[in-house]
Amino acid sequence: MKRQERETIQLADQFRQRFFSRKNFLLWGERTQRWKRKRMLGHLALASRITHIKRVDEKIATFRLGYFRSVADDCFYQWRSFTTFKLKVRALVHKALRSQRRQRFEQWPDPSIISQKAVSREEEEDAREMMETDTAEADPLLLSVAEGEELSLSRPQPRRRRLHRLDVVCLAVVSVVACFVGVYPPAIRSENPLWHPVSSPKADEAFQYMTYDDIDEVKRREGYAVTYTERGFAIDGKHSLLLGGSVHYPRSTPAMWKDLLLKAKHDGLNHIELYVFWNLHEQQRGVFNFAGSANITRFYEMAAQMGLFLHVRFGPYACAEWSNGGLPIWLNWMPGMHVRSSNDPWQKEMERFVRFMVELSRPFLASNGGPIIMAQIENEFNYDDREYVQWCGDLVQRLDTSIPWAAANTILTCNGNDCVEFAQNQVQDRSSEPFIWTEDEGWFETWAERPSHLPDDQRTPEDVAYAVARWFAVGGAAHNYYVGIRFDRLIPFMYHGGNNYGRAASAGVTTMYADGVNLHADGLSNEPKRSHLRNLHQALIECNEILLSNDRQLLHPHELPVLDGQAGPLSSPQQRAFIYGPLAGPNQVAFLENQASQGVTVTFGGVSYNLAGNSVVILKDATLLFNSSDVHKSFPVRQHRSYTPLVSASALRWETWNEFDAPPLTPRKRVVAEKPEEQLRLTADRSDYLIYETLFGLADPVAGKADSAPSAPTLTFTSCEANGFLAFVDGRFIGEKHLAYPGDNCSKEFEFELPLDLEADRQHDLKLVSVSLGVHSLGLAHVKGLTGGVRVNQEDLATAHQWLMYPGLLGEELEIYRTQWKASVPWVSTYERVADSESGESPWPMAWYKTSFRIAPSSQDEPTAAEPVEQQSSILLDCMGLTRGRAYINGHDLGRYWLTKNGQDQFVQRYYHIPPDWLLKDQENLLVVFDELGGSVVNVSLVSSTMTPDAATVSSPSEPPSSGNLPVMDDTDSATLAVGRV
Repeated sequence: MKRQERETIQLADQFRQRFFSRKNFLLWGERTQRWKRKRMLGHLALASRITHIKRVDEKIATFRLGYFRSVADDCFYQWRSFTTFKLKVRALVHKALRSQRRQRFEQWPDPSIISQKAVSREEEEDAREMMETDTAEADPLLLSVAEGEELSLSRPQPRRRRLHRLDVVCLAVVSVVACFVGVYPPAIRSENPLWHPVSSPKADEAFQYMTYDDIDEVKRREGYAVTYTERGFAIDGKHSLLLGGSVHYPRSTPAMWKDLLLKAKHDGLNHIELYVFWNLHEQQRGVFNFAGSANITRFYEMAAQMGLFLHVRFGPYACAEWSNGGLPIWLNWMPGMHVRSSNDPWQKEMERFVRFMVELSRPFLASNGGPIIMAQIENEFNYDDREYVQWCGDLVQRLDTSIPWAAANTILTCNGNDCVEFAQNQVQDRSSEPFIWTEDEGWFETWAERPSHLPDDQRTPEDVAYAVARWFAVGGAAHNYYVGIRFDRLIPFMYHGGNNYGRAASAGVTTMYADGVNLHADGLSNEPKRSHLRNLHQALIECNEILLSNDRQLLHPHELPVLDGQAGPLSSPQQRAFIYGPLAGPNQVAFLENQASQGVTVTFGGVSYNLAGNSVVILKDATLLFNSSDVHKSFPVRQHRSYTPLVSASALRWETWNEFDAPPLTPRKRVVAEKPEEQLRLTADRSDYLIYETLFGLADPVAGKADSAPSAPTLTFTSCEANGFLAFVDGRFIGEKHLAYPGDNCSKEFEFELPLDLEADRQHDLKLVSVSLGVHSLGLAHVKGLTGGVRVNQEDLATAHQWLMYPGLLGEELEIYRTQWKASVPWVSTYERVADSESGESPWPMAWYKTSFRIAPSSQDEPTAAEPVEQQSSILLDCMGLTRGRAYINGHDLGRYWLTKNGQDQFVQRYYHIPPDWLLKDQENLLVVFDELGGSVVNVSLVSSTMTPDAATVSSPSEPPSSGNLPVMDDTDSATLAVGRV
């Protein structure tokens, strides 16, 4: 009996060790009870929830119910398995105890009393054990364990309802449809009204096309809020489209700002977009410039007076075809500097400047009642540096401006000629943000073109209107006219490009900037583009409430039936309608789009419409508001640019002085080194010119080659794109070479053929005048001038030769283009110079010319706050006869002029704008010209330019279309407008 008792106890210990060795079953007592209660409550709650599920579809609901029940059963069986282990161990222990009691009972002399007590005790213990767990009374599995029966511990399989064939078919159909909807969102069809997303505006929401004039005096003192959703922007609580245009304040003058802003307001725009140019305001570190055209706060104030909001792009990188992208050159020479990256020196300098400009602009922020409703950090950042992007976002948060910011990790915007594809990507990746088109590009002109060159700045009115109308058709919220980029429901296109006065132009870019946009570079109206886009703006303003109170329709186009003469209409994905509001009835705006290049006839609302190729028609309640292809209706005449002499060439008396004829004892900056230095490091980008000078000798050309004819020596060296060179040997002009197109490749080879008569037994003086044709706008560490080896034949001049380098021109250093310093050099009449040239002297390169003239006071009215001055003429400098160089009016730099021709044998730019506030009325004006290549000033003059209607194209307006119908718009119906170039 003792052996049997020991075996029973050992068996109980083994069983206990087997099941209690696991982590999940080590704890008994209070933790076990707490776990059991929690699980039981969870199962009961789940079971209660399942029993109250309402069956919407019997088959699918049955399947779902069975699934949740199987999950509940699985959880319950886990709890029951644990309880089973516990009860089985307890039963074995009790069995061992009963065996011990029986053995003791058999040893007693009178077992009857003890037997009765033992039986009653066992009954009490069994009753107590059954009361400890409620499930033991209802679960036959637990009862069998309590009675000591053997039990398989394998996990029971959950009971599931048997699936019938119809259940499997329904499940397969549901799965396929779900996968299709997840991967390919279906387009909305007009014949399926259940899918048409119609969202009525909330009762507490207000809709109004806002301008700064609509901000009351209280809000101007206390501030107002600017918020945004995926549908657009709300200004002071009113949902408004943002129609904007870019005006770069330093590309015009303060006297021009008021008229430009009034014209923008008159054309239906409500905000102006502008860049902040770092190298304009801080050309020298720590020294800030806000004078003249750099007076940005005066521009803020004038925009507010004209009733326009502002979108300020603080950058500090701008691109904008501005020199070095707006970044100061001195950044290149800071130790460890790597611009626009996760670089500590760059981030410190960037934050210092941006914070300075934001604090300067803070009184003009919307949160303080000012006109600035939006800002931007960085620009066109296409590098893979997420840490830098995140840092920019953190910087915006630290600035605490309380206005929306556009950036890669704040609000993403679009730059380009057409942003519909951008919107398609945006709605998938960042669906909570509005569609913003910050740069609708008008593009720009360059002095020369690569074989695969960029588009010019002459986009047609139809093309621009088509792109803008498509943008709002898919749900755009902002648009801005610019020289090249885009934004969602904010549509930017360069409204006025202006001119690159001074040295503002980047590599290879002309002085006139974006001449083909709404206003020409000299401020004259560019018709019919300006009138056509004004009509588009008015149509969009009229639809403001309906557009913004409905969801954007990018993913919900309606295919338009196309009539092609057959029995019934055909359906084509190239003809679509984007409908805002109800499918039928009032308060509906429809954009009818034809993406095909050919005109078609479509039906919409039971009415036929003739759509020209690549056009959009805007309808409101079935009434025509705008047709992007009908330019003739907006402006029915052609225009050409005409020029009238203002100061004739014969009236100008010129004097001249050569750059190399320095007066005796004239101090001159120069650098001496054993090799040629890079240009920008010496000029600090304050001049386009650097003169290199050194000596070289020639080997005997016939030494060892008595029978061979001597060949001309050659000069070869390495430099960059957008760089030119003039070569002089012993004071004699050898020639000029250049690469004019934009770029920053500094491994280009230049070659000059030197004269044959150079003596071989002496040293010759070599001068190379490096002419920078602009610093590339990418903002990286660009270089200019000599960047590699310099050789004459086989002799390397870049090493073991002394080099003299003269930063800038002497005339620039003496500022002889200013009235107070013009007498610093000995000027000579050009008549004397002509007499010398007739005696056989070659043309005179590197020459300065000066003259003076008078202009009568203008009778043109000043602009008022109500209406802009519709400028009828502008004053231009006709540089005919000159080559390349710079021109100055009363000390103001007009920029680079260059009489070079394009592939059509036409001058890229012959005329150069003179701002009216740079001229002295009824006084002597000083005109100074520096010409590099020996041009003549004989034909230089001042002209008055006007945009003149062509009388041959004046016609009566077209007949109004019949009810609901539009006239057929094809290539033969639309007038071809010839707009002249400055």
